[in-house]
Amino acid sequence: MLQIFFVSALRNIAKHKVFSALNIVGLSIGIALSVLVFLFVIDEKAYDRQYTSSDQIYRSFYNISKPEGTEIAATTPPTFPLALEKFPEVETCTRMLTIKSLLLFEVGDKRIYESNGAYVDSNFFSIFDIAFVRGNAATSLNSPTNIIINEELAQRYFGTVDALGKTIEVNNEAFSVTGVIKTIEHSHLKLSYVLPISAGKIPAEQLSNWGWYGFTNYVKLKSGVNPEILEKKFQPYVNASVNKEKGSVFTAHFQPLEKIHLYSADFKYDVSERGNITYVNALLAIGLFILLIASFNFINLSTARSLQRAKEVGIKKTLGADRTHLFMQFMFESLLIIIFSTIVAVSLALIALPGLNWFAGKDLSVSALFSARMAATIIGLIITVALLAGAYPAIALSKFRPVEILKGGHETGQSNRSVPWVRNSLVVVQFALSVLLIICSITVIKQVNYMQSKDLGFNDDQVLLFNMRGETMRNNANTLKNEISEISSVRSISIGYGFPGDRFGDGEITVAGTTTKVKSVLLMADEQYIPTLGLTILQGRNFNNKLPTDADNAFIINETAVTAMGLQNAKSALGKQISWPTWRNPDSLKSGSIVGVVKDFHYKSVHDKIEPVVMMIYPPAASKVAVKLSGDNMESSVKQIRQVWNKFSPDYPLDYVFLDDTFQKMYEAERKLKSLLAVFTSLAVSVACLGLLGLAAYSAQRRRKEISIRKVLGASSMRVAMMLTLELIKLVCISLLIATPIAWQLMSSWLTDFSYRITQDVSIFGLAAFIAILVATLTVGTQALKAAMTTPIKNLKQD
Repeated sequence: MLQIFFVSALRNIAKHKVFSALNIVGLSIGIALSVLVFLFVIDEKAYDRQYTSSDQIYRSFYNISKPEGTEIAATTPPTFPLALEKFPEVETCTRMLTIKSLLLFEVGDKRIYESNGAYVDSNFFSIFDIAFVRGNAATSLNSPTNIIINEELAQRYFGTVDALGKTIEVNNEAFSVTGVIKTIEHSHLKLSYVLPISAGKIPAEQLSNWGWYGFTNYVKLKSGVNPEILEKKFQPYVNASVNKEKGSVFTAHFQPLEKIHLYSADFKYDVSERGNITYVNALLAIGLFILLIASFNFINLSTARSLQRAKEVGIKKTLGADRTHLFMQFMFESLLIIIFSTIVAVSLALIALPGLNWFAGKDLSVSALFSARMAATIIGLIITVALLAGAYPAIALSKFRPVEILKGGHETGQSNRSVPWVRNSLVVVQFALSVLLIICSITVIKQVNYMQSKDLGFNDDQVLLFNMRGETMRNNANTLKNEISEISSVRSISIGYGFPGDRFGDGEITVAGTTTKVKSVLLMADEQYIPTLGLTILQGRNFNNKLPTDADNAFIINETAVTAMGLQNAKSALGKQISWPTWRNPDSLKSGSIVGVVKDFHYKSVHDKIEPVVMMIYPPAASKVAVKLSGDNMESSVKQIRQVWNKFSPDYPLDYVFLDDTFQKMYEAERKLKSLLAVFTSLAVSVACLGLLGLAAYSAQRRRKEISIRKVLGASSMRVAMMLTLELIKLVCISLLIATPIAWQLMSSWLTDFSYRITQDVSIFGLAAFIAILVATLTVGTQALKAAMTTPIKNLKQD
């Protein structure tokens, strides 16, 4: 029996090559994209699951409630673990202080700046059981001169030589390699090397400071412990130690380790490798959308071909075939096409996998496509698509009534009152999903373009940034500044801390004569900070190095700070006395008057709302140099800056970035989403058009005699084509009505992630409607015109 089904299926596939090819192409695209999406989603959800008892490990974090809103901080005080270890529910705790700057590693003649480092407690590897290639996890961090590196660094500096016991100079300090660990994969931790906390030389008073939330702290709870109950028990410690000193309210929470990668998009001060569950779910939904569209396309094309098989069904039923036999035959044909499509889809996925790795920054291997989990997924897809796409055509074909078919009274063997509502519904759903993707794609493209083109409030063009390194350079900052200023292509140079796109600090500013405390972003500047960045002074003046009092008693604020401080306007802010407890000694106040107000500018990405900014001259924090260049000969300019650099810091190579590149990297996720949506939307619309093509072919075939009679009575080919086209365009219009409110809601929710965003207006939906109707008209119109131009006598002669 199966052999008969197989031979019959092959004959029908060969006989109807065009329809079979369209089915296989549509399904192949849908299944291939689904396979790639599932690979990506499986990989994203596999993060941090490799550690023993990973379900018992949590990261502590703060929920910070402020008058202006709520924020989440991924970092907490170094005192957290000391307090948590007193609770019986806790098995152990550990601390990590991320090294945010690049450190210079030197071994022989190799001198390379390395990132992804951290200071950790000696018990760090008892929670994160990362495999040691060499060394002992229990003793590798016992000394402040020890360092643990990963395999990649060991290979880079020592090649095939055993790295254990070797010496690495880190920022001119000698460290002994006491451990080599496996390169960490599928973890929010990106650690190339770790040092003991004692190597950081952090003052003891800072390590006991509840107000310094600079550490990433982890806690491993005992089996069966409810973290929410522990949060409530721990909160009194936070209230007693933190909230009594802060204007904001801090609430402590514990985040499951396995959720850190995907559920931390809104966390501040988080330097871990983050994904985004919203984008992962959106990608999964889009992949399923296209699979549905491809399945519906299969149904439409199969049923469109049903008229050509009506007599076959009638004859087989007359000769004794029952509905079950016919259902199995047609189901087997569908399954065979689906299997062919799956084979093609896997081949397409293999071809596209390198592109996905490049696009997503991943290293998914070909073997992942043939893993047991992926094999089960593909088999599940085949069964799902077979049931979804194959069942209805098989049922529809097996229901044909032989008497009416063989009499030729009814083209489908069914009642004339029968309405092809299933086909029409599928087309509506197909195009509703396509329109949904079109609207989402247009919205994302407009938002990304808006972010990239938005006026940042400063000029980031040709601004070169580098860190000062070495005591000689820091002690001779003014001399360095003067010598770089003499380079002909240098327009201006500023030395400070807190340039846009870089790190900056914050603190509480008090307005004299009031109890107002304003948490502000603190930018440590000089007299060239404003001209180097091209900031706009709205009221007052810039810092003046000829006025000695400016160094100690002058502040410049932004527009948002004016409002936050309760001042009437920028002009009224001039002369107001404010104070700030300095970073070096909180008991020492830096006080002075506001001498200028600058226009608001984006010191962070457009994702983040502009906060109050206070600028001041504070030499102890000056660590970054910004150089505004003319851009005439960038290579020559950098070469001359490097020559000056070598005079002051010969032990360190110059490492620099351009400010505009820094800001562009902030929108990398959105740019990728834009490209991804554009590709997926194009494929979804293309596959949907195949379904529309099938329905157009079906409609033309079903009404071929009506078309011929209309032409005999004088109707033109164009008029007939328009009649057929308009009937199907109505379905597209219905899909627009369905998709528009859903897309509006989805995109409104997505746009709330941006503090500065586009406004959803009618133009977005009008453009989506125009694209959908245009594509549908071209697809249906060509098929309708072809049917309308057929010679009437050919159709009228047919039974």
